[in-house]
Amino acid sequence: MFESRCGVNCSDCERKTQVKCKGCTEMKMPFWGGICGVKKCSEGRGLDHCGQCPDFPCGMLATMGVAEGFDPEPKIRRCRKWHLEETVTIRELIDDRDIAAAIKLAWCVFKQIEAPDYPEEGIQTFRQSLEDDTYIRRLRVYGAFENGALIGMLATRNGGSHIALFFLLGDARNRGIGRLLFERAKADNPERVMTVNAAPEAVDVYHALGFADTDSEQESDGLLYTPMATRE
Repeated sequence: MFESRCGVNCSDCERKTQVKCKGCTEMKMPFWGGICGVKKCSEGRGLDHCGQCPDFPCGMLATMGVAEGFDPEPKIRRCRKWHLEETVTIRELIDDRDIAAAIKLAWCVFKQIEAPDYPEEGIQTFRQSLEDDTYIRRLRVYGAFENGALIGMLATRNGGSHIALFFLLGDARNRGIGRLLFERAKADNPERVMTVNAAPEAVDVYHALGFADTDSEQESDGLLYTPMATRE
């Protein structure tokens, strides 16, 4: 749920009560009495927040507060997340057909992104795991949907504490959708720590999600991976 036009998280603002600010969505003018260009632009376009704008992130938002020593990046990330939450649905998959579609997506992305760097043994090992109905039934599978279409999936095992599969279609990458999937799975994990055996191409992604290496790169049945875990 959005809290401001520019991405400021009003609920965490320590000065809100001090300056008697109700938040820019509830005020005609900012608390300082001047004109906020971002607020004026967003409302003039009929937008709830900047993340809905086709020009996002624009130069005005990207430089907002910089002269006063504020970093605009957290606000930009928050606007992007608000927009994703409005347009992308994350849900656990229960129906067998939905789960089958998610497994198919995982295989298609694996073939495109990871398989070219694996020996045939590794490719067959991964494929056999996806064709193992007993293994798949032990997974808790989540899907990311945009305009009704499946664009990403994440599956956990070990009661939700280990990420077994995590794949996004090309157009869904670098948009924060993977983080939404991860946050949903993390919220359902009863343990304090989550683990993963990260493929070489995914190590940096997991670092960005808060994982740290717990051992050096390993090899098993042709598959390369780095054991990782979230920091407590």
